[in-house]
Formats: sequence, C-alpha cells, structure tokens
Amino acid sequence: MPLQTTIKNALPKSLLGRALLIIVTPLILLQVVSGLIFYETHWDKVSYRLARSVAGDVAAIVQLVTDDPSEEGRERAAALAGRNMDMFVTFLPGAILSNKA
Repeated sequence: MPLQTTIKNALPKSLLGRALLIIVTPLILLQVVSGLIFYETHWDKVSYRLARSVAGDVAAIVQLVTDDPSEEGRERAAALAGRNMDMFVTFLPGAILSNKA
C-alpha cells in the first residue's frame, strides 16, 4: 500500500473529525513543547544551584584549613565538614591534587 493511501485512510473523513484534528493537534504539540522547555530550564537551574552549593562547601573547608593549618585545625575542619555538610575529608601529608579531571 502506498504511503499516501495509508495517510488518507488514517485521517478522519467527517467535518467534525477534521475540525477536532485541526484544533487538538496544535494544542497537544504546544503542551509537549512547553513541557520540554520547562523541564529543561528547571533541570539546568537545579543543577547549577547544586553545583554552586557543593563548590561553596568545599571553599568553606579550604578556607577553614587555610585559616588554621595546624593538625588540630584540620581535624576541626574535617569534623565540621562531616557533621554539617555530610562530607568526609581526609588530609594526606605532602599530597598535591592534580589539575587533570
């Protein structure tokens, strides 16, 4: 069966059916597009805020260690991070973080 015949058989034949198709199809398309746009922007905003939150927590820990680099200060910063931020921090003596991801 050719494609054109298949499409003609699938479309409504009455005036009411065609009118409903003309009205309903754009509404459904509009709902789908607006839903996709909403969820995409919402996802981006939430991801951005969560990333900023984690970066702020790490910056706070770094600032605490910078302010008091002693062993007691490091232990206090690690305890604060574990208690308030649910982050478990270990300090390795002489270790340097690499710049590679």
